[in-house]
Amino acid sequence: MRVFKFGGASLKDSDGMKNVTSIIKSFPTTKLVVVVSATGKSTNLLEKVVYGYFHKTGEAEKYKEEFKSIHLEIASGLFEDSHPIFAHI
Repeated sequence: MRVFKFGGASLKDSDGMKNVTSIIKSFPTTKLVVVVSATGKSTNLLEKVVYGYFHKTGEAEKYKEEFKSIHLEIASGLFEDSHPIFAHI
């Protein structure tokens, strides 16, 4: 069994995600445990969303949209425009 841990920097964009996928696929007959962090700076953005919401700074929506935009950009590099994943993001 192999254990892989991929940090946020490894998952910050579609190229990074493709690289991680390539690494995982290179062990087709090995039992794997794969641990991933949040993408790029997602954790920081989510903290800002929560802080803004609870402290009524007026910035929660801005950070939520930034978070969404980052994930839409990543998805655009991984999937066709008509893919159902976009309805979920």
